[in-house]
Amino acid sequence: MFINNFLFEDIIDLINNNIKIKRPIENYLGLWKTKINFLNKYYKENYNDLDLDFNYYKGLSEISLRLLKSSNIDIVTYGVSINRFNNINKKQDLYNPINIKFAPIVNTLSEYIKYEFFNNRRVDYKMIFEIDLNTNDYYLFIARLLFATYYFDLLKDRRIINNYEFIVNRIEDYIKYIKEIIIEIKKRHNDMSLLDYIVNLL
Repeated sequence: MFINNFLFEDIIDLINNNIKIKRPIENYLGLWKTKINFLNKYYKENYNDLDLDFNYYKGLSEISLRLLKSSNIDIVTYGVSINRFNNINKKQDLYNPINIKFAPIVNTLSEYIKYEFFNNRRVDYKMIFEIDLNTNDYYLFIARLLFATYYFDLLKDRRIINNYEFIVNRIEDYIKYIKEIIIEIKKRHNDMSLLDYIVNLL
């Protein structure tokens, strides 16, 4: 298990201590559809003889797309963002320009939660409420939690075979984890009824 030398509090501080602006969201729907189609082709060409539950993770990611489309997200909060945490070992790495970009700040939150979970750790996700997020931000946050980047990254890097059993054994707990997070968000934003629909699909 990989051990890092920074905390979720450090992620929250990184976001809160830097400029944040509201702006129109990128075309995530189109980008994610393209990625799923590419990986579907890649899987058939490279792993077709193996049962790696690709269709399950593809289906989970398609639920993510459904949420994006149904929620009609337009304006979200942009700021300092980190998309992957594999190469971040200490707090100082969070501020390395190589590791950061200007993007929706929920990218950082969702990818860190996934990274920690699939390294057999859970974070105190309630800390996300220390950040000023709107309804659109929360919809994008849940959509990114559902999009199976942890699985797709292993698939592309051909590390899936060595890590497959661990990820499959964790997925049921991960779905429960997402449901916990959704319930907590709905306690504070009871107007997000679309999340009930998503929970019923999981």
